[in-house]
Parts: sequence; structure tokens; C-alpha cells
Amino acid sequence: MKMRTKSYKLIHETRKIDRILEDGQKVFNNKGRNEKCPCGSGKKFKRCCHNKLRNPIKD
Repeated sequence: MKMRTKSYKLIHETRKIDRILEDGQKVFNNKGRNEKCPCGSGKKFKRCCHNKLRNPIKD
């Protein structure tokens, strides 16, 4: 029973993370390159998070 509960929690958390990432991607997809970055840094999107989306860090 405990293993089943742990498995359910892990699957639930993974789905939550996937939804958060999808929502974040939608926010960034709607931004123009010269607009302020939605991360709140105050920089232009092209100078801040745009490159992070184009070249994600690989493990």
C-alpha cells in the first residue's frame, strides 16, 4: 500500500510540473523580442530569457 501511495504522489507531482512548464512556455511564446522579459528582470526579452529558451541547458 505504501508503494502505491508513493507512486501516485510522484505521478501527480510530475503532472503538476508539466502543467507549470506548459503555462510558462505559453507566456514566453506570446512575447516580442523587444518587449520587457516576463521574468521580471526589467531587461528586454531578447537579452534575458530568449536565449535560454533557444539554447536550454543540457544535463
